[in-house]
Amino acid sequence: MIRRALFSALYLAIMLSFVFLPSTAKAEERIVLVAPQGPVVAGQGVVFRIRAQEFVLPLRAALHYRNIGTSAYNTLPMHQDTEIEFSVALEQDWILPPGIEYFFVVEDGRGRQITQPKLDPRKNPLRIEVSLDRPPPAGIVFPAMDNQRIQERRPAVTIRFADSGLPPEWASVRLLLDDTDVTPIAVISPDAISFAPEWDLEFGNHRVTLEVMDAAGNILPRQEWAFIIPHSELFDRVAAEMRVDTELAHEVYQKDDSPQPDWTVQSNATILSSVETGDFKASLEANAWYITQDGPDPLEDDFNLNNYLVQLEYRGQHLAYGDVNVTGTELVSETISRRGGVVTLNAVGVTAQGFMLSSDYLTGFDDMVGVDDSDNRLEGGSLEGALLDNDQLTLKGTVVTGRNEEPDDYNASTLAAGHEGTIYSFQLTSRLFEEKLNLTTEYSMSDFDEDTSDDIDSDWDDAWLLRFSGRAGSYDYGGGYKYLSEEFQSVVTPLAINNRAEYSLYGTKAFEVASLTANVINSRDNVEKNDALPVIDNTNAGLSFNCYPPDWPTFFLSGNVGWQDSSHEPSGTDPIENRTDTVGGGLSFIRESWNLSPNYYFTHFDDDTPDDADSRTHQLALNVGWQPIEMLSFNPSASYSRTETDFDDLVTETWQGTLAGMCVFNDAHNLNWTLSATDTQTDDDSFHTRTYYLIGQHNWHIQTPFLESVQKTLSLRGQYSRTEDKISDITDEDYTVYLVLNIGIPLSYP
Repeated sequence: MIRRALFSALYLAIMLSFVFLPSTAKAEERIVLVAPQGPVVAGQGVVFRIRAQEFVLPLRAALHYRNIGTSAYNTLPMHQDTEIEFSVALEQDWILPPGIEYFFVVEDGRGRQITQPKLDPRKNPLRIEVSLDRPPPAGIVFPAMDNQRIQERRPAVTIRFADSGLPPEWASVRLLLDDTDVTPIAVISPDAISFAPEWDLEFGNHRVTLEVMDAAGNILPRQEWAFIIPHSELFDRVAAEMRVDTELAHEVYQKDDSPQPDWTVQSNATILSSVETGDFKASLEANAWYITQDGPDPLEDDFNLNNYLVQLEYRGQHLAYGDVNVTGTELVSETISRRGGVVTLNAVGVTAQGFMLSSDYLTGFDDMVGVDDSDNRLEGGSLEGALLDNDQLTLKGTVVTGRNEEPDDYNASTLAAGHEGTIYSFQLTSRLFEEKLNLTTEYSMSDFDEDTSDDIDSDWDDAWLLRFSGRAGSYDYGGGYKYLSEEFQSVVTPLAINNRAEYSLYGTKAFEVASLTANVINSRDNVEKNDALPVIDNTNAGLSFNCYPPDWPTFFLSGNVGWQDSSHEPSGTDPIENRTDTVGGGLSFIRESWNLSPNYYFTHFDDDTPDDADSRTHQLALNVGWQPIEMLSFNPSASYSRTETDFDDLVTETWQGTLAGMCVFNDAHNLNWTLSATDTQTDDDSFHTRTYYLIGQHNWHIQTPFLESVQKTLSLRGQYSRTEDKISDITDEDYTVYLVLNIGIPLSYP
């Protein structure tokens, strides 16, 4: 009995001690929603703010969200504003009725994750309603300058409030002038916001924007107004810029039989000009050059037009003439860059484009028109429009027809005979799943005559492709399939590959300080099995890893495997069967006064054909940058390669070293130089050469009290080259010293 009483008393004492001892347990972690509070407006961005309370060093937070009615959540990392506060802005494209479902995840310093709501947030998320309309901020009295022509170059901008003053529900105000935030230098008083620029505004159109966010974190509708500072009664804006750069180089010392010119004059001129009045805009861009030289290879006065472009625009309608770029499609040509004209018309969500271009790439003043020869011309157009709202599904049709009777440098470089043809393309682009899955499919037909000088008729054939790409969280991915028939050919790119099927797939996983990418591509040439050619399969698979930890060296590792096999070989043709393996990696150290980047690659080529052309190649490179003092910098680099080939039992080694540097004595004088040496030899002494090259230049930037805007540089430039053939014991060298004057003249109006 006594023992039982003692145990009972001890048990009661222990229990009472737990009751009356002060608690030392940690308070429960909480995620407090700061904003948004209440409904938001469709089409207006929303800022989400949370406060992570009672956490052990909250490290990161994320917002998971979706539109009501959809199943998949999207994720946005949140910015850490303070030690416990996080925020992120959701773009206006996501703010759609009836609302948004969302939840938060916060990770603490121990790696634990807390959600809000706590219990099964994916099935029981928070919700916010999205309304279709909301009245603009009340109490704003728009400036009298709205839509006015203002003569003052530094006009005062004042936004007044109604008698009630600054609305109390406004938590923050932001004022922008031409997309430049001027809030820090604006004066905000109880009854107005005012701003006066401290610089002369440019002539032309200007826009003032007022952005307001209420206490609940809702971004209210932007208020905008515009004004014009006219250049004259006729034009709102007139501007022109021109720069002429000229170099005069004269030999002061050189080797007697040097192939370098005795003197050279080179000049380059660029002009940019524009005119605006109301909704009409016109602009001109042009670049021309001039060169003449005397010596072993003299040049007479040669003045040429490199490129030019004239553009006219009126209320979204556009005309361009000169050296233009037309956006095409993958099967027609991604971009058609030629000399000619393009007209673009926009109406009710549809874009129509027509163009007339030269078939050849033209420069010079003699071919300024570029489309006056019907035997050397491309004509075509496209029509593009959205089938669903917000460009979720778009359709583009393209047609190009043309002829090139005498291609440039036929049988010398392009290898293209006179040709003509027509191509039609239909492209469908889908963004129905936002960034998670984008689809592009294209079907094309062509009628192409590859040689207009023979009696063989043109042939119709087709091609098609399907591409997909997307992003989900930290993953990026994509791939596709393309089929090009044997006779398919675009008249825009007459030498492009055809008779091919191609598959591709890639994916990237992004980590906090690293990324991992894998890709594979397979192509089959002669897919339609022309009896005169073999069927060749090429497959390449790659894997790469990049790591970039803060304050540590970055590094990368990569590997690639390629296979090539043939089948259906014509009689007398050996089969193709080989494999190429490449692995490599490198580091990059970057510090305040130096940087270091070594890398190494190894390639093994395994040839299983009777030629047995196996080889192994090692490549090692090192690049260094060093600035010991502010006025002096060095950029040395070195590389080494070794290739072993089995079919001739030969080893070839190449060493190369370069030392570049600059010394800045003061604002007026600097010296730069580059020294390089290369040595290549084989182990059987059949080949061994060594080359040296040195160029150095001292520059004197002349400052004068007159013509201060004109750049004037007088330089002394020397260069030396030497090639030694160690096998035949022949040495060839050359050296020259030039006195060089560079003049750069900038001109502008106004």
